[in-house]
Amino acid sequence: MKTRTQPLRVSTPLGDLFVAVHDAAAHRHYDVDAREDVTVIRPRLYVGTDPGFTGSAGASYWKIRGRSYAVLRFYNFLDLTHIKYSTGKNAGRWHAEDNPNGGGYRNQQDKQVEFRTPTYELMDKTVEQALDVFAEEHPAWGELSTYLRSLSIVHTSQGEAARLNHELTELGSRLSVQLSVLDEAASRTPDDLLSLVRT
Repeated sequence: MKTRTQPLRVSTPLGDLFVAVHDAAAHRHYDVDAREDVTVIRPRLYVGTDPGFTGSAGASYWKIRGRSYAVLRFYNFLDLTHIKYSTGKNAGRWHAEDNPNGGGYRNQQDKQVEFRTPTYELMDKTVEQALDVFAEEHPAWGELSTYLRSLSIVHTSQGEAARLNHELTELGSRLSVQLSVLDEAASRTPDDLLSLVRT
């Protein structure tokens, strides 16, 4: 069952970024306006520096100060720019999820780029700018992500329904056999003995 599209290329100052629409996912967060936890369906994108999404700097990469770097991440979209953190910064629109297959931002030694370093910040900013470009060029991508989520749920539900129908058919067959055995045994059992069971 396909849960993402073929990737599209987005050019960046550091090199190409490949973006595929992925199935949307449910996310739980605290809503400051409602003052409670809420669950929302967030559309998602799968991004990488190579179209095969391997996450390896050896496959296809960005060049930063003469060194190779790779990107492989999930991003979900929810505009939280109206929220201001205690640091004075506003929340963003693109939110990174767990890195698939040990991805994230990796250097040419295939190690994670350290968080909050200049290289990390540059890669982060470049990815988010590329996602803004992608969203502007494909404004209906969120609806496609939601479609993929529903398609996946329908496919899974159909498989589960087929399994349950098969089990129900088998159960019906076993029940039919046992009812026949029951009737035959009852026909050969004297009523005075059967009355001991029925009372």
